[in-house]
Amino acid sequence: MIIVDAGLVESVREIVNLIADREWASIEALTPGSRVDGAALNNAVSAYGRTFAHAPSDLAPFLDAVGSAESYQVSIPLWTIEEGRSDLELRLSSREVFDGIWVLQVDDVLVPLGS
Repeated sequence: MIIVDAGLVESVREIVNLIADREWASIEALTPGSRVDGAALNNAVSAYGRTFAHAPSDLAPFLDAVGSAESYQVSIPLWTIEEGRSDLELRLSSREVFDGIWVLQVDDVLVPLGS
């Protein structure tokens, strides 16, 4: 398991919480160059048919990261009021631009195979 920078964990938390708040324009502003835009996120979340919730306070154990110290591919589950941890997963690319400051891009929202 890779231990990631606390700044990356908080950047991911911000995006997860913005998804729960359905703040698509804010997500787009914070994730320039993403493969998935706000409209596509809205479609995926709406199609899932649940009420999304903010990330738990201890988010780091749920974050799956692959990469190097300055760049990771991140997978993180989303949470719903109905289920708690849901099957829906957010996938992000991340790059550290300054010490502890991360730029994220949304790559996908999906239910992984085997879930």
